[in-house]
Amino acid sequence: MTEQPIELSSLIQQAQQAYEGKDFSRSAELFRGIEGQLVQQGNLTQAAEMANNRCVALLQSGKPAEALEAARSTEHIFANAGDLRHQAMACANQAAALVDLKRSDEALTLYQKSVDLFTQIGENEMQSVVLQSISSIFFHKMDFISALSIMVDALNLQSHLGVKERVLKWFLGVACRVVK
Repeated sequence: MTEQPIELSSLIQQAQQAYEGKDFSRSAELFRGIEGQLVQQGNLTQAAEMANNRCVALLQSGKPAEALEAARSTEHIFANAGDLRHQAMACANQAAALVDLKRSDEALTLYQKSVDLFTQIGENEMQSVVLQSISSIFFHKMDFISALSIMVDALNLQSHLGVKERVLKWFLGVACRVVK
C-alpha cells in the first residue's frame, strides 16, 4: 500500500475496526467513501482494493447483490495492473456473492479462474480456501465424488493441518479409495 494522507489512513483504520467489530454495514459504508476518494485521486488500484473490502463486508451483511456489484470491475483493474493476487481475490469475492445469489455455475467459473491465478503465483493456502468453496458447491449439487476429490486437493495444499483437518483428510482419503 502506498503512503496515504493521514485522514484517509484514519478512515481505512476505522473501516477495518468496524469490520472486526462485526459492524459490517458501517464498514461497507466507510470503504465506499474511501474508494470514492481514491478514485478522485486517480488511484484506481487502491480504490479497487477498497471495493473488494466493501464486497466482503457486504457479503457479511447478507447483501450479495450489492457485494457482487462492488467487486464487479475490480478483477480487470488488478489484471491491468499485473496484480495477480488481488485479481484472484476479486474473482473469489465475486464468486462468493454469486453463490449467495444461487448462481453456482457462474460462481464455479470465477472460482476456477481464481484457483488458476493463485496457482500461477504459488499461493497454496489461498488456492486451498477457494478449492474448499468449489468443493462445497459440488456437495450442494450432490456431486459427492467431485466434492470429495476437490476437498482432498484443497487439504493437500495446506502447509499446516490442525487435528480436525488431518482427521478429515484421512476420512476423505478412505472415502476416495472406497469410491474408486
